[in-house]
Amino acid sequence: MMQPPQLIVCDVDGTLLTSDFTVLPATRDALLRAHEAGTQIALASGRPPVGLQRVADRAGLPRDGMVLFGWNGSCLIDAMTGQTLWSKTIENDLYAELVNHARRFPVSPLVPHAAHVYTESPDAYMISVETGENGTEAVQVADITRIPVPVHKLMFSGPPEQLREVADELAAPFADRLEFAFSFSFCFEATALGVNKGTALLDHCGRSGMVERTVAFGDNQNDVDLLRVAGLGIAMGNAVGQAKEAADEVTADNNSNGIAQALERWFPA
Repeated sequence: MMQPPQLIVCDVDGTLLTSDFTVLPATRDALLRAHEAGTQIALASGRPPVGLQRVADRAGLPRDGMVLFGWNGSCLIDAMTGQTLWSKTIENDLYAELVNHARRFPVSPLVPHAAHVYTESPDAYMISVETGENGTEAVQVADITRIPVPVHKLMFSGPPEQLREVADELAAPFADRLEFAFSFSFCFEATALGVNKGTALLDHCGRSGMVERTVAFGDNQNDVDLLRVAGLGIAMGNAVGQAKEAADEVTADNNSNGIAQALERWFPA
């Protein structure tokens, strides 16, 4: 067993949060004990920074010392001050090329930025979940390739079975130019090449030197790199097969205090 971790990185949806988007008391208490013992806490998610701050506050987790890996690792944010520590966006021409290519498929392109989600359709699949959970607002535009903001992450939403059928074909022409991963069954996402939660962890730990003393929790395809890079990668019991294969061990599911059970060895109640 490794020494007590210096850093705990938690994915949010399907990991920290239960299926009804809450944090179980035992999971919150385990993270609070770790924080009180001097361990840094980080949230790593496809959610925007403003949504991650909202999650931390709703969960009762202190922001002091917390780092946020937003938009699948496209930015690192100091949770207390909101200061951007690192950021990487998709090049404008490449972004427009991908959007226009995706118009061939039955998906809805969405771009989150700050407290907004840009969309060409106010009825885009599951957009109400994206905005409602993050406290953001949908902004309808005529042409999403012409929005006046940098693009950290491009999302494609659609019914899960339908989205799974087209994801590989959608991504294929860009496989050597962008990163792609599912964050939800209904959300397939693109970020700049080399940008994911794992590289965000390496960037953060490059400054702090604690990657070997990092424990990471995740459940989905966009957590695979994070689980591989961390000193100890722990997949949730509800994780997809790729995440479980990338992890060092598997804990209980997100509805059964999987995080708390795993942390008990270092931070007992």
